[in-house]
Amino acid sequence: MTKHDVRIRRGSFSKGQIERHRDFKKFTGLYEKQQKKSFLSKLWVVVVAVVFVVAVAIIGYIKISEKRINNEKPAIEQQK
Repeated sequence: MTKHDVRIRRGSFSKGQIERHRDFKKFTGLYEKQQKKSFLSKLWVVVVAVVFVVAVAIIGYIKISEKRINNEKPAIEQQK
């Protein structure tokens, strides 16, 4: 058995379709390139999502810190 075992029914493909895929090594190379592009695009989406989540977390932390500072200032001014 070969690496790629292809079984087709007789008459299911036209002669033009068979000719188009006769160079099977070239066809598998295109498939591997497509898989690589797909992996890289998924990786890019994950990286962008992580950066977005980190940015939102930092912005939220800054907002909470500002509220704490603003809440502490009036208490200090009232003691004077």
